[in-house]
Amino acid sequence: MIGSGKFFSAIEALPGERTRWEGGASRRAYTTTALRWIGLPLLGFLLCFFLYQLFASLMISAIDDAMQKVAAEHVHEPDSPAADGDREREAKESEAASQASPWAIALIIAVSLAAACLSLILIGLDFLWGLRRSWYVVTSERVCIQSGGFKRRLTTVDLDKIVSVESSASLLERYLGIESIRLVHAGHHGNGSRRSSQLYTMQMVDSGENVLSRLLHEWLPRDNRQST
Repeated sequence: MIGSGKFFSAIEALPGERTRWEGGASRRAYTTTALRWIGLPLLGFLLCFFLYQLFASLMISAIDDAMQKVAAEHVHEPDSPAADGDREREAKESEAASQASPWAIALIIAVSLAAACLSLILIGLDFLWGLRRSWYVVTSERVCIQSGGFKRRLTTVDLDKIVSVESSASLLERYLGIESIRLVHAGHHGNGSRRSSQLYTMQMVDSGENVLSRLLHEWLPRDNRQST
């Protein structure tokens, strides 16, 4: 059994394979993920709604002012009943046109921006659920990675095929003590020829676990210990 068997019960342990470390994404990672993928898009969605309401109130005020000016001009310009009827009809047509065009443009822009914000929120929820389900196990032979939100993905990487290890963290993630560890795996075709390297990521693990340092100094074969 790989690790505690929490997620890797379908993967059989190799003879003599021992678990050296296992864990998932840090709980503090949920904060930065929710802020980035859910909080900011939600703020943008509310801002779109507020700006649309503000634009609507300004347009209504501008249209009312324009109609009052037209009515005042009609009062001070006596004319025949037929001419008055024509002017009134033209004023109504102009009012309808002036109302429809800006409102349509504002509605299209607001709906487009709101849809973009909601799409980012859905992506964020999937990413957050993926972090919740992420789990990593380092054994004496390989690294096992579970990732993905609604679509689960299991990956195993042999330790002797890892050519380098990369660590990355944003300013907020460094403050929270979080880092993502990327494992660069040397890929090969079936006939033994070299192909482009593949990248596998242990997302947002707790820096206090010292996974990067232990990979470099204890777990990887000596010839593979490169860090970037």
